[in-house]
This record gives sequence, C-alpha cells and structure tokens, in this order.
Amino acid sequence: MKINRRSITKGISDFFNPEIRAKKRYDRSHMGIADNGGFEIASNDTLNVLIRDNEFAFVAFMSEYCGGCGLALTNLIKDNEIQSYLKEHNITPIYVDTRSCERVSRLHNIMIVPTIKMFRNSEPVEESTTVGDIHNPEILSKLKEVYGQ
Repeated sequence: MKINRRSITKGISDFFNPEIRAKKRYDRSHMGIADNGGFEIASNDTLNVLIRDNEFAFVAFMSEYCGGCGLALTNLIKDNEIQSYLKEHNITPIYVDTRSCERVSRLHNIMIVPTIKMFRNSEPVEESTTVGDIHNPEILSKLKEVYGQ
C-alpha cells in the first residue's frame, strides 16, 4: 500500500491553519449538505439563548471531524419525515459544533458525539448519546415520545 505523503502533509497543515479551519467550520459540503438544513447554528454565546427563547429545542451536539456525526446530521437534514415533524410541531433544530463551542459542550456534559438533547421550556427532557440511537427511525420515535404526536 502506497502512502501519499503530500496529501497527508497538506491535510495536517490545513488542520492547523486557523484561516482554513474557520472557512471549513460552517461549510458542510463535505457532508453532502448544501446549507444548514433549517438547523440554527449555535455558538458559545447563543446556545442557551436559543434554548430559552424556544418552547421546544432539538439540539445536535456534533463535531465537524466526526464521521458518524456527518452521517447523522446528513440523515437528519435529508429525512423529510423528521423535517416535517420538526416544522409541524414548531421544534427548533440547533446544531452545536463541540470543537468550536467547548464551553457550552462542557456545560451540557457532552462526553461523546454525536449527542442529541431535546429540551422543553429550557429543561432537558431526553438525551441520546449512542450512535445506534442517532438513526432516523429511533430519532423520530423519540421526537414523538418527547414532544407528542
């Protein structure tokens, strides 16, 4: 197996280049997502405000460097049934990048990604931390269980 050292070196230098990282932070094209898919993009300063200002909040704590997170987020955004449920029930979907929002990730005790937390009136009511729970049928059934039919 031949290793392409040039691409490895470029990938490492891109990772440590803050300008490139900032540009990639909200570019989800590598996940197959053209836009944020209706998800609010939270920061350290805005997450708690978004949760407080919305009766229902569906928060996806993920990392841009996590392959499972990218797959889970892509599936959540592209799943019409989940998207229509969120819209019909006025549930605000929020995306948190745990690497750029370390403070709020620690505040919400996020130890593993992807983690989904559901809030009602600013109080957490459900948390899914295992990758098995992040598949669409399980998420949709948890949404219905927590927020009602």
